[in-house]
Amino acid sequence: MVTYAEDRVIVLELVEPSSVFLQGVQLLGETLDALESRLADVGLHLDRDDMGGVIPEYEVGLYVPYDFVEGVQLGNA
Repeated sequence: MVTYAEDRVIVLELVEPSSVFLQGVQLLGETLDALESRLADVGLHLDRDDMGGVIPEYEVGLYVPYDFVEGVQLGNA
């Protein structure tokens, strides 16, 4: 899904079957625990929240309604 503001894209949301990688780390389909460990291995931090988490260095949001990352949001609405 893409959200626009007049003349530009402000948010891009990706879900499976997409493959979304950040510094070689697959984001979709992973548990937060496994993802947090893999991100730390490449020097990135995961801030957990009630929706899943955020990778603040890249303004990447993770949607985790149950056990696995089901959505990745790029940008900021």
